[in-house]
Amino acid sequence: MKLKKIILKNIRSYVDSIIEFPTGKVLLSGNIGSGKTTVLLAIEFALFGLMRSGLTGQSLLRNGCDKGSVTLFFSIDNKDIEIFRSLKRSKSSVTQDSGYISINGTKTVGTAIELKQKVIELLNYPTEYLTKSNSLIYRYTVYTPQESMKAILLGNQEDRLEALRKVFGIDKYKRIQQNSKVIISKIKEKKSELSGKIFNLNEKIMQREEINNKIISLSEQIKNETVFLNNFKKEVDELNLKIKEFELIKQKNDSIKNKLSLLNSQLADKIKLKTKFTEESTQLQTSIEALKKENLSLPPTSINDEILKLNTQIKSLEDDLLTTQNTIQELKTKKTVSLELINHLSSLENCPTCLQRVSPEHKSSINLKEQQKVKDYNSNLESLEKEHKLKKSTLEELKQMVKSKEKELTQYEVIKYKLNSLKEKESKFEELNNNLISIKKEIGSINLKINEHYSELNASSYDENEYNKLKLKFELKSKDLKSKEISLAQLNTSLASLKDQKLRLDKDISELLAIKSKLEHLDKVMHWLSEDFLNMLQTMEKNIMLKVHSDFSMLFEKWFSILIDNDILSVTLDETFSPLIEQNGFNIDYEYLSGGEKTAAALAYRLALNQIINNLMSDINTRDLVILDEPTDGFSSEQLDRVRDLFNELELTQLIIVSHEPKIESFVDNTIRFEKKEHITHVNY
Repeated sequence: MKLKKIILKNIRSYVDSIIEFPTGKVLLSGNIGSGKTTVLLAIEFALFGLMRSGLTGQSLLRNGCDKGSVTLFFSIDNKDIEIFRSLKRSKSSVTQDSGYISINGTKTVGTAIELKQKVIELLNYPTEYLTKSNSLIYRYTVYTPQESMKAILLGNQEDRLEALRKVFGIDKYKRIQQNSKVIISKIKEKKSELSGKIFNLNEKIMQREEINNKIISLSEQIKNETVFLNNFKKEVDELNLKIKEFELIKQKNDSIKNKLSLLNSQLADKIKLKTKFTEESTQLQTSIEALKKENLSLPPTSINDEILKLNTQIKSLEDDLLTTQNTIQELKTKKTVSLELINHLSSLENCPTCLQRVSPEHKSSINLKEQQKVKDYNSNLESLEKEHKLKKSTLEELKQMVKSKEKELTQYEVIKYKLNSLKEKESKFEELNNNLISIKKEIGSINLKINEHYSELNASSYDENEYNKLKLKFELKSKDLKSKEISLAQLNTSLASLKDQKLRLDKDISELLAIKSKLEHLDKVMHWLSEDFLNMLQTMEKNIMLKVHSDFSMLFEKWFSILIDNDILSVTLDETFSPLIEQNGFNIDYEYLSGGEKTAAALAYRLALNQIINNLMSDINTRDLVILDEPTDGFSSEQLDRVRDLFNELELTQLIIVSHEPKIESFVDNTIRFEKKEHITHVNY
C-alpha cells in the first residue's frame, strides 16, 4: 500500500488542504500542535471510519463547522483507489454521512460500514475486523501513537497478552478451545437426548420377531384356506353353469311362446283384414256395375274455347258501345252549345271581347251557321243511337250464348267426375283382389310358422322341478361360499395389519439404529475432541506462541540494541510478552528508565510487533507502510543518529515520520512542513 494524497476539509485545524505523500521516507515537520497528528488520524478515519474507542466525529470535525470531509488517494497492487468520507453535525452529535470509494475510476457509493468492508477486502485484513470498534492490525503494524504503545508496555499483563493474542491471530485457538468445550457440552446433551430415544430399541426388536412369527403362521393358514375355498368355489361355479344351461332353454322356450303370441295376434289381424277387403270388394263391384249402366260419354272438349271466343266478342262489343255512348254524349253537348249561342245572339248588342256594336248581318251569318251545325248534330245522333241499340241487342244475345255454353260445361264436368270415379273404383277393386290373394298367402305362412314353433316346444327338454332344485342348492352353497370368503378376507386383513405393524416397527427400529449409530459417532467425536483435539490445540498454541515469542524477543532486542548502544543495558521479553530490562545483571522496572530509554524501548517493541504481525499475515497489503508518531521523544543527539541506522534497516516502500526534531530532516527523503496560524494549519513542501 502506498499513500498518495489526502484532502482535508474542515477537519480540526484544516479548512481546505491538500497533502501529497512522496515515496520513501517522509517527514511531517512542525511545532507541537501544528496539525501533524491530525493528518494521521484523518488517514485512519478515511480507511476505517469513526471508532467508538478514540476516533470520534466530535474530535475530527472543525469547531463551528457543520460539515467536513476527508478524501484519501492511495494505491494497492497497481490499483488507484480514492475513498471519500464525510461528517455532519447535528444538535447532539457528529456522525458520518454517506461516502464513496473509487477503484481505477469505478465509483461506488456506500454507507460507512460498506466502505469499511471494501477497505478491509483491499487491505486483505481478516473480515472479523469489520465489526470491531478498532483495527488492531492497522494500529500495531501501520500507525500507533507513541503514548499508546507505552500504555501497552505499562498496562495489565493479562490485557496485553490478550491483545497480542488477538493481533497475532492466536486467540483463535482459545476461541476454538472454548467452542470445542461448548460443542462437547452440546454433544453430551445430545447424547442424553438420543439415549432417551433408544431406551426401547431391544423391546421393539423382540416385538418385530413376535409379529414376524405370527405373519408366517397366518400366511400358512391363509394358503390352506385359499386352496379349500377355490375347490368349493369350483363346485358353486359348476352348479351355476347347469342353472345357466336350464335358463338358456327356458329363455328359448319363452322366446318361442312370445313369437307364438305375436303370430296368433298377426293371424287374427290378417283374418280381420281379409273380411274387410272382401266386404269392400263387393261394395265396389256393385258401384261399378251401376255406373256402367249409365252409358257415360264425354261431349267434345271445345266448349271452353267457344266460351272464351264469345267472351272476347262480348268484351269487344262492350268497348264499342262505350265509345258510341261517349260520341253521342259529345254530340249532344255540342248541340246544346250551338242552341245556347243562337238564343244569346238575339239579345246581343255589343261584342264582349272588343266591346264594338254587333251588326244584324253578322248576327244572321252566325245564326245560319249554328243552325246548320244543329241539323248535322241531329242527323249524326239519330244514326249513332240506332247503331248503339243494335249493338246492345247483339251483346245480350252473346251473353245468353255464354250462359248456355257454361251449362253445357257443368254437365261435362259431372260426366267427367263419374268416369274418373268409375276408373278409380275399378283400380281399387283390382288392388283389393290382389291384396286378398296376398293376405291369404300370409295367413298360410303364419299358420305354418305357428305349427313349427309348437313342434319346437313339444321337443324341449326343460324340466321346471329340476331347475328349482338346482337353484335352491346353488343359493345355499353361494351363501356358504360368501361366509368362507368373508372369513378369508378377515384373515387377510389381519395379515395386512400385522405386516403394517412390522413395517412401522422396521421403520422405528431403522430410525433407532440410526440414532444408536449417531450416538456411537458422537461418543467417538466427543472422545476425540476432549482427549485428542483439545490437547492438540494446546500444543499448537503453545508451539506458535513459543515461536512468536522467540522471534518477537529477538527483534525487540535487535531494534533496542540499535537505538541504545549500552552493553550494560539489555532487553528481552518474559512469557507474558512484557519487556524484561536488565542492567548490570539486575532486572529493573520500565518506569526507572530515562525518557530516551523509555522511548527507545517503546519504538523497538513497536517495530518488532510490526515485523512479527507482517510475518504471520504475509498477505496483508499494509506490510510496506509504517507511520511513526513522535518516535524520538526524549532522544539525545547520539540516539537520533542511531535512528537513521534504524530507518535504513527497515527497508520500507513508504515510511512517514511525525516529528518536531529538526535533525530528522537529514534522515529522510522528503519533508512536509506544517504551520498553524490563527487556528488554521498551512502546509508547505
